Amino acid sequence: MLVEKFTGATVTVYDYNSFRRFVAGRLPPELMAVGIPMLLMLACHDIETGVDGFTGKALNHRLTGMPSTMFAAMNLRILCEFPEPFQTEARRILADG
Repeated sequence: MLVEKFTGATVTVYDYNSFRRFVAGRLPPELMAVGIPMLLMLACHDIETGVDGFTGKALNHRLTGMPSTMFAAMNLRILCEFPEPFQTEARRILADG
């Protein structure tokens, strides 16, 4: 199985797919490119803290507690799954900070 390492944490393809499903469940139908980085940052924050930002309820997610560098790498990987022009514009927004 493909395994990627991020600063001491091991993330399997299953972990990435789990994160991707979590993000996909939060995609609004009217999403614009500017919203993609914010959506990814909020999803990462929710999983890192273990609290759903929409409901305030505890999240029981496999990736809760993993280092933020791992989420940054997965964010870039997820961006590749969005169609153009979303992908280019979202990358520009992320790069601008």
